[in-house]
Amino acid sequence: QALGVALSQRRMTPDLFVTYKERREARRVSLVNRAMIGAFCLVLLVLAGTYAFVSGRNQDKARELGRLREQIAAQGVMVDMPLLRKTAEEAKHTQESLEAFAARNFGLAAIGELSALTPREVRLLNLTLDMGPPAMEATGPKTPAKPGKAQAKEAKAGAKYVKKIILDGVVEGDSQVFESVLAGYLVNLQNSPLFGDSTVSKRDVEALGGAQVLHFVVSLILTDQ
Repeated sequence: QALGVALSQRRMTPDLFVTYKERREARRVSLVNRAMIGAFCLVLLVLAGTYAFVSGRNQDKARELGRLREQIAAQGVMVDMPLLRKTAEEAKHTQESLEAFAARNFGLAAIGELSALTPREVRLLNLTLDMGPPAMEATGPKTPAKPGKAQAKEAKAGAKYVKKIILDGVVEGDSQVFESVLAGYLVNLQNSPLFGDSTVSKRDVEALGGAQVLHFVVSLILTDQ
């Protein structure tokens, strides 16, 4: 009998030295340990998969970078900071030249746009372009800053000038639609990208050449700023 007890398993044989609660606690600890080992193995698998994925992407990028370097070397052009600075300066110079050309010819563009948008019922008697004072270029040595009112006056003079075009014209035809024709004309002008807000300083019905006309004077802001 003693030999049978000695050879039997603890799980199947009563043990006076180990109680039921102790055996249950031992089983719980064993289950927790197995769960922790399983979770640890799962984390290792995820990390291994992530490492393999990232390594594959890095290798693809390295091959792509090598291919691009071979293409640049085959073209015989090495892109470096001096070349980039030179290219940026050339692009800036081209942009400044285009802006200067547009500024010089903006008045002609505004007149052409105005001619295209003027309906046959509207006849322009006079047209005035107010492009502001000529640009001042600093050619001499810089003078020291002036305090007080003189400095404020110079700052005000250096502010951006609002360019505008003044139209003096008449609306001909049926006197019943004078106002609607003028309103539609102003709306079409303001919808143009070259013109901004308008101010009507005169709008009177007058006699011209034996017929009634609506004489108007309108100031339009030019939007090249």
